[in-house]
Amino acid sequence: MGVNSVNEIKVLIVEDNLLERELIKEYLLEAGYDVMTAADGKEDLKMTISLKPTLVIADLVMLEMSGLQLCRSLRKNPQTKYLPPIACTSKN
Repeated sequence: MGVNSVNEIKVLIVEDNLLERELIKEYLLEAGYDVMTAADGKEDLKMTISLKPTLVIADLVMLEMSGLQLCRSLRKNPQTKYLPPIACTSKN
């Protein structure tokens, strides 16, 4: 059974900067998405398994675990390996 509308899509935002996390969250909420947030990659791994988001938007540069490390961890886990990640960064 496929996703039928925007509000059925659960997006998990992983961003260690509070202002950037809230900005992305507000844009997605205004567009009608169901949005959850995590402040770092380790928190995200726990949330991803329990909340089963449709996709993950992850910052590439985070202190505890980088976005690339997070994506690799998601791909290694049988429960999350098909979850599409979107990487983003505000760095040049």
